[in-house]
Amino acid sequence: MNKNANNDIVINRLFTFDNSIVKTCENIAALCNANDYFTHSFFYEDLYDANVSDDNLPSMYVAKKNDMTVGFLSTYSLGDSIEICAFVHPDFEGMGIFKSMYRLFADDYEGYDIYVSCFPSDTKLISFINHFDYQYHNTELLMKYESVGFNNSSVFELLSASFFDSKPLIINKNASENEISYTLSTTDGSLILGEGTAFLDAQAASIHDILIHEEYRNRKYGLLLVKYMINDLCSMKNSILLHVSKENAAAFSLYNKLGFKIVEQLDYYLSML
Repeated sequence: MNKNANNDIVINRLFTFDNSIVKTCENIAALCNANDYFTHSFFYEDLYDANVSDDNLPSMYVAKKNDMTVGFLSTYSLGDSIEICAFVHPDFEGMGIFKSMYRLFADDYEGYDIYVSCFPSDTKLISFINHFDYQYHNTELLMKYESVGFNNSSVFELLSASFFDSKPLIINKNASENEISYTLSTTDGSLILGEGTAFLDAQAASIHDILIHEEYRNRKYGLLLVKYMINDLCSMKNSILLHVSKENAAAFSLYNKLGFKIVEQLDYYLSML
């Protein structure tokens, strides 16, 4: 526990927590998003794994004033690095609550690499990033494809006309619940060139983990696999989402040419505590 004498704010370290604190934090995040016109999400580590590290460090820092939760800082483990997000109730901004939580967090996580994600227009978060000397690391883009008129036979004609070492190619599809996996290989299965995964929810399909094995890259197999996946997914959903790093120029160029449009940009910044 840590107490800020100037405003009677008490900061509690949480290693585990129940649904009630999660709900409280969700409500604070929703208020902040509405107030700032952003849609930041937050994470709570032990709903996915055990505590954040073998060092048994806190998963969350919760600020209270007169027993009312007024802010929190949440962590997410990325191995030897940590991603953080934080929210302070709009009615309690300007009281140093975030800085108090962050200082306590920084003491606990000394020696870790810390990542923060930021919308380019989020001036408050950019001010924090500059104040604590975070350095730009990378940009992640959310891209969306609207399935208008894409379905046609050209993808399948391209597939049947493709050869690798004089062997025709095939894409095998394996669906289970809301997950679909695709494997690009020779028809006899002796060579696997690439793989992809997609997930389906009520609103859209999401493409994940497109991989063309290194020795088969730069031969348009990635284009072939992605076009096949788009064509297949468009038969089930009206839109397709995917995330790509802006620094991955080849992948970004491919998705852009296929008609994906940027709908969200998050810049990641790094600090070594």
